[in-house]
Amino acid sequence: MSARLWTRAVCVSLLRPQSAWHTLNNTVKRIRTVKIVLITSGLNPLARQFHTLPGAPIGIIRLHSDDHEHRLKTLARRIYRELSRANYTTLTEYCDFHDLNYREINKKDVAGLQRCLADWNAALVVTSTCPIVSMKALEDIEFGAINVHPSKLPAYRGGNPIFWQLYDGANSLGTSVHKLTAQVDRGAVIAQSQTPHRSGLSKKDWARLLEGELGIHCLRKSIEATLITGHLPVGIPQPEDSPSRFAGNLGTSKVHSTLMSVRNLPSNFWDCTRYLGYCPGTVFGIQGHRAEWAWRPWSYKTSRKNATVRIDEPQIHVRLFSVTVHYPDRVLRFLPSGLYYMATFISKFSSKLRWLKNKLGATGMIATKE
Repeated sequence: MSARLWTRAVCVSLLRPQSAWHTLNNTVKRIRTVKIVLITSGLNPLARQFHTLPGAPIGIIRLHSDDHEHRLKTLARRIYRELSRANYTTLTEYCDFHDLNYREINKKDVAGLQRCLADWNAALVVTSTCPIVSMKALEDIEFGAINVHPSKLPAYRGGNPIFWQLYDGANSLGTSVHKLTAQVDRGAVIAQSQTPHRSGLSKKDWARLLEGELGIHCLRKSIEATLITGHLPVGIPQPEDSPSRFAGNLGTSKVHSTLMSVRNLPSNFWDCTRYLGYCPGTVFGIQGHRAEWAWRPWSYKTSRKNATVRIDEPQIHVRLFSVTVHYPDRVLRFLPSGLYYMATFISKFSSKLRWLKNKLGATGMIATKE
């Protein structure tokens, strides 16, 4: 148990002098024995730190909706594991590595989920980036369930809040921990944190920041308060209406129209394509077979003021293996997938060579220019 939890336990006990040591002993016992279960859909940045949470993290449940898709993803991760040096690339390997229970359950199997939680004697359930969990399966959980949502609720309720915050050009992005209720993302907010907007981050970068850093911080505070007091914090009730749009999932059929609506805003357009990882060729007016290519965002540069480019309509130059989008003061460049990955490999390889050269030069093994 962390020193902070010990300190808070002592303070709570001293407030009740009649039974100080009795309260302290009960608090310490509860902290050590409260069993926490995580329900998620994959090995996201928050799940990678589940074993570090206070209390007694005992297992992870992967809630899935498509067995065929799951098998394909598992095969891809095994191939990646063989080609990399990662300790674990799946939830199964992560749980084996940290001696945690693991179970895979279809989201429609409510009875199976309820049995699993009962078998593990779960006292607190944490959900993160997973399908909607039936409240019936959580009826017998002592402390209830909390969810980690990557936005500052009540803004951007829904399944894809990060993208829509970038789409709207939010000045800051946040993470909330709230009570899980039957209404999606409407439970009382227990903890929140935010970070300034950062341009050009990928989907993995945003997940690492909002879930792996802010999310785990808010989750740790929420669990500590629950363990010390013996119940979930009351939290701040959310208003019925949200100040922003509903952050629904972005289907493939809607990508073209969504990006077209933000194409005239260079920063928003760049952030959205960086988050998605690609831009359809049709957004650039490309026709034929190249319209089906995934054009990857490669570079974003500021340039001198170009009076020939209208603010409301960027100039798009399509070449055989690149697309350049010119704005009055910025230039965006996109590459097809194959060339993008090749250029990325060359860039990383060159960076490693420069690092090695500087390292050898510092040790005097090779001569460097004065």
